[in-house]
Amino acid sequence: MKRIVLLLIASLMVFSCAGKNAGEITANELFQQGLNQFSEKDYNDAAKLFERTIMKANTPELAASAQLFLADSYFMMEDYAQAIPSYEQYLNIYGGSKEEPRVIYRLATSYYRLIPSIDRDQTNTRKALKQFEILEKRYPEFAKEKNTDKLINKLRNKLARKEMYIADFYFRIGEEEAAAARLKNIVENYKNTKMFPRAALRLSEYFIEKGKHETQAVTYLNSVLRQENGKQYLSEVSEMLDKLQKDM
Repeated sequence: MKRIVLLLIASLMVFSCAGKNAGEITANELFQQGLNQFSEKDYNDAAKLFERTIMKANTPELAASAQLFLADSYFMMEDYAQAIPSYEQYLNIYGGSKEEPRVIYRLATSYYRLIPSIDRDQTNTRKALKQFEILEKRYPEFAKEKNTDKLINKLRNKLARKEMYIADFYFRIGEEEAAAARLKNIVENYKNTKMFPRAALRLSEYFIEKGKHETQAVTYLNSVLRQENGKQYLSEVSEMLDKLQKDM
């Protein structure tokens, strides 16, 4: 009797499990539902479905597609803080795919759209710049289509302005050496930015005042004149060069 009861219980358990598996939604079905929601611009629900697809995907192709659409869903929602790790995950696992140029571009754009004001930390600015430069190096034609050169120039100018912002602060509190270090960073690493002439002039002035690095000051002053907008500083540069010649 006990054996019959145990067999009945076992049969019920098998039947129950079989019924559950039979009615369980597949990864492909989840993905298709996600695509439907994505096409309807319901990106929030689409993201949830793509996340479930990734968890259940039984092929790398399906997992890759779901990961990409997950990142795109966050991007379209303008949830860039979530889009960034999703695109990075795609690149880490599926880097080198035909989608890589677009993924790098959207990753860079996500960082770009999270850039704060000049008085805040500029980590996202540096990361956006890095990704746009990677895109330009690996996929120059794609980068050209997206006008990334203009974005790179804008980001470099932003970082140079940040350095000048810090330099001005150090000068105000009397930390002249720290200020000079920031100016030197602009002069050496941010040529062809709007801040370059001002930084080169201020650094040269600092060297002249301290009576050191006069030769370097001459080099910086001449480099100002070689800038595209250098002619507007001709009078100031000439005056400083004359002063240097008298002192040397």
